[in-house]
Parts: sequence; structure tokens; C-alpha cells
Amino acid sequence: MTIIRLFLSRIKAHLFVFATIFLVVFVCFICLVKNVYSLKNVNGCIECHTDEKKIRSLYMPPKINFKAEEGEG
Repeated sequence: MTIIRLFLSRIKAHLFVFATIFLVVFVCFICLVKNVYSLKNVNGCIECHTDEKKIRSLYMPPKINFKAEEGEG
């Protein structure tokens, strides 16, 4: 009877260790996948902000109201 109990306790210990390792690896995998998907947004920003045509199309020169009595002349 004691041999069976000893064997079962070792199996439980091994299962606990394997389950803990699996859980840690699974959480790391989820974090890695989340980071990979968040990099897609960063690349989109970099592509847009480094595209000269897009930046020029967004630029609007400031409107300056000149008064006739001010300035030279």
C-alpha cells in the first residue's frame, strides 16, 4: 500500500511541475502574440509618417490676415 501511495505522490508532483511549466510557457506565448499584433500598428504609423506625399497632403499653410495700414510702404 505504501509503494502505491509513494508512486501516486510522485506522479502528482510531476503533474504539478509539468502543469506549471505549461502554464508559464502558455502565458509567455500569449504575451508574444499580443506584442506581434501591436507591432503592426507601429509599422503603419512609421509608413504613414515617413511617406512624403502623405505628409505634404496633410500640411495646410497658416492663414495670415494682413491689414492694409500695417507694414512697409
